[in-house]
Amino acid sequence: MASKLALDIEDCLYGMYKENLRAYGDKARSIIFNLKDTNNPKLRKRILHGLLTPMDVVTCDVKELASDEKLQEIEKVLQE
Repeated sequence: MASKLALDIEDCLYGMYKENLRAYGDKARSIIFNLKDTNNPKLRKRILHGLLTPMDVVTCDVKELASDEKLQEIEKVLQE
């Protein structure tokens, strides 16, 4: 199941960014970073349970993919 989801995310990512490989790489790194974040189990659960489709993952902005901890860090930096 996870392999199928990964392939589906990759297909959506490529479909959206095939004309701009730099943006493709940036978005891919962002998705991978957030999926590997040990403080972000909610993201993995939302994807595995179908609450986020592969296209949702690709079109989400940074804040929608980030863990609660990372969101707090972002907000703190923006306030400074």
